[in-house]
Amino acid sequence: MSQNSEEEELLKIFLEEAKDLLDSIALTLQQWSTDLSNKAYFSDLKRDLHTLKGGARMVNQPNLSAIAHELESLCEALLSGKIPADKSTYDLICAGQDRMNLFIEALAANKERPAVEDLVQQFKQKVTQEKKSPLEDEKPESTLTEAKKEPETSSEKQKVDTNDVIRIKSELLEKLNNLSIENNIVRVNLGHHLDKFKTSLSETIRLVKILHDKLRTNTKAQELRITSDILGLVDTSKTLSQLHSNVESLLSQQSRISLELQERLIDTRMVQFNSVVPRLSRITRQVASNLNKKVDFSVLQAEGEIDRNILDHVVPSLEHLLRNALDHGIEKPEDRKKLNKPEIGKINLRFYRMGNDACMEISDDGSGINLEAVRKKAIKLGLLSQGTVCSDEEVIRYIFEPGFSTRDEISEISGRGVGMDVVNTIVKALGGNLAIESHYGLGTKFIIRLPFTTSMNRALLVAVHGQIFGILLSNVESIVLMEVKQIKETLNKKEPIVYNKKEYHLKYLGEALGIQERPAFSAEKESLPVLFFNFVDYNVALLVDVIIGSQEVVVQTLGPQFKLMDIFSGATLLADGKVLVILDVYSITSRTRRKVNEIVETPALIKKQPIVLVVDDSITIRTVTKNFLERHKYKILTAKDGFDALSKVEDQIPDIILLDVEMPRMDGFQFAEKIKNDARFSQIPIIMITFCTGDEEKQRAKKLGIERFMNKPYRENELLATIEQLLEKK
Repeated sequence: MSQNSEEEELLKIFLEEAKDLLDSIALTLQQWSTDLSNKAYFSDLKRDLHTLKGGARMVNQPNLSAIAHELESLCEALLSGKIPADKSTYDLICAGQDRMNLFIEALAANKERPAVEDLVQQFKQKVTQEKKSPLEDEKPESTLTEAKKEPETSSEKQKVDTNDVIRIKSELLEKLNNLSIENNIVRVNLGHHLDKFKTSLSETIRLVKILHDKLRTNTKAQELRITSDILGLVDTSKTLSQLHSNVESLLSQQSRISLELQERLIDTRMVQFNSVVPRLSRITRQVASNLNKKVDFSVLQAEGEIDRNILDHVVPSLEHLLRNALDHGIEKPEDRKKLNKPEIGKINLRFYRMGNDACMEISDDGSGINLEAVRKKAIKLGLLSQGTVCSDEEVIRYIFEPGFSTRDEISEISGRGVGMDVVNTIVKALGGNLAIESHYGLGTKFIIRLPFTTSMNRALLVAVHGQIFGILLSNVESIVLMEVKQIKETLNKKEPIVYNKKEYHLKYLGEALGIQERPAFSAEKESLPVLFFNFVDYNVALLVDVIIGSQEVVVQTLGPQFKLMDIFSGATLLADGKVLVILDVYSITSRTRRKVNEIVETPALIKKQPIVLVVDDSITIRTVTKNFLERHKYKILTAKDGFDALSKVEDQIPDIILLDVEMPRMDGFQFAEKIKNDARFSQIPIIMITFCTGDEEKQRAKKLGIERFMNKPYRENELLATIEQLLEKK
């Protein structure tokens, strides 16, 4: 190995170690900030700084070594009591930690390193400016020794713990985890096939027994020597039954081992959420300093683990939300004073589990979001029509539009809106959603909900109007059969129901998904299943038509085509190869509860809104298209096939039709032929959107007079432009 290669390898090792040491220093500082008088933290700081100083010297970084050395001296002075452990000392050490972080980041990126001389001088002055008392001169060593005694125990424990730690490439762990997930999918499918085999085998044994009993009383059959063959079948059936029992036992063992392996692999991916708290604290301090604002960053709750991959992806979004809170939320000290607010603003961080989700909240006590300013900007950008009546929640959602900002000048620090579309996209890509609560003049809260991890889960399979969906059982508190009479009364009166001394708002899943407004009550069914959910901010009871059962599933996030859909948390494959969509119950029910994105339709608004009929047998495609076009202010009608679409057209004539080809009862071509041959509807433009993109289909569409032919999956911008073009011609 050449000298350059050795130096590069040594630098790589040092950078990894330096990152761990700085994270440890930051965590210690965070803990120390809660009790500045506690000397137990000084030894840990000194030890990490000493290790960092030695490593910096090894890779020939004297400036980094110098700042670490002076900080180490500062910690010694704190331990001996030569300088007070007050806020100014804490702030000075935090400044040193921030500078070392910048130095390491620049070193890793091979950029110009920041200067350290100014801080080095401040550290030296801090140590020497404090006068020593006579008692201090007499026994500095004993004081230092006593101060070391208490933390030494934790130090030794730390050394023992770190001896058991080895470094493994994250890519390798990711591959192992993916293989384990695939193995679990195969195991689940194998279990289903084995169940089917058992059912078929039981039926075979039953039929053989019946045949054997009949042949025993049939003398002619005995003469034909069939009985011996039947007895052979009986023996074979018994053998197969024993083999099935053995395979079932082995599969049960393999299931236990596989799940244990999956859980252990998941453990390797899990990290404490509070490991990123120091980084977020540093960002807050730096931005507050740049803006000359005073802020108290408090971590109200940060205990718990989360998938490392998810955390790595979401941290930049958390940093952006913090910058937003400081730049746009927290007012300047003089402004806060005029508003009778404390000069020091507050930003709070919370992390907690809610069912199968990890939730992160960042809230501030600043000025909040100016809804009127957002509304005016939306109108200016053409996103909102003048005079349109929208809910506050819908107005707030406009800050997620690309390039949206209420400011004329965009700062480098942030822009509440500039970059928020990126934050929302990242959260959606991770299978989560981002909610906003804001009160003008009082503050804003951003709530990020993400899946805890991608792993095996148990899902409840429910049916609504003949369509099957999955709901993660970890989110369900209880399942109760409720009398139809009580359900009818509750739905009619729209009153909450009481269960376990708690009030729940009853919602029908079919109505929440836009499939069917009311359940199909029948005289045969005296009761229907109701699922109860306890969320942090409200309780809800969800009525479904049928509970099919439950099974283990591996939930995978959906692709970018579904980034605007917050009602789906993912999807999985069933044993028969069908795709099962997993519902996000919180998003579905909270949307219904708050009526987010619902426009109050005035007669003038209804006139202005073009009506689009979306005809597709896939509920997913219908919902995605409906949500996408509603965001662009179209009124949407949906139909599940051509037959259903005909009745919709009779009730209300649409301005344009988006049409699938392959559908039950009446396909797209049959529907288009009826529409084009009817004088009342022949002028309605049709866009055929299908996976069937052969020349034969295109020619047939052309003959029928269909205006446009597009491939699935469609591009949103292309579809929008095509709709606008055809409506203009019309």
